[in-house]
Amino acid sequence: MRKQWANGSRVKNSEATNKKVSDGLKRAYREGRKIATITSESAKIARAARSQEDIVEANRKNGIARIGTEAKGMFNSKDENNHNAKFWVLKSPGQKIISGMNLHKLVRDNAHLFLHQDLVWDGSNGCNATRCLRNLFKLKNGKHVLNSWKGWMIGDKMDREEAPQ
Repeated sequence: MRKQWANGSRVKNSEATNKKVSDGLKRAYREGRKIATITSESAKIARAARSQEDIVEANRKNGIARIGTEAKGMFNSKDENNHNAKFWVLKSPGQKIISGMNLHKLVRDNAHLFLHQDLVWDGSNGCNATRCLRNLFKLKNGKHVLNSWKGWMIGDKMDREEAPQ
């Protein structure tokens, strides 16, 4: 911090700023509002409250409390248990209807219906097939932007709660 003051990358507050803050604190004190101040004593208490042992113990208790509770969905799951999974119904170019939870899994399970170059995985964005199928559902002014992609058409897309069991 001293180096920043010395080389000028950190400058002192102007007198006007100091006066504005001081006036605000005085007004809050007159009105009886509690002013949050950090003293060396309160900082010491806060540091003690964040000891590694306390954090480990809190996490252990939280884990025990969650045993037996149902998880909404796994963040990194590659199947229908993914937390973002939706129910998809698509019509292939050969007029075959395919449906299922999680678009990535649906494409992987029906890879034989896609061209090889459309299935090249490019990281978190998926492959060309999943990106383009998802784009079929994009709306602009309440209308679908695309009607089809390489013969693939929209069947339906629903949230997990609406999906038929």
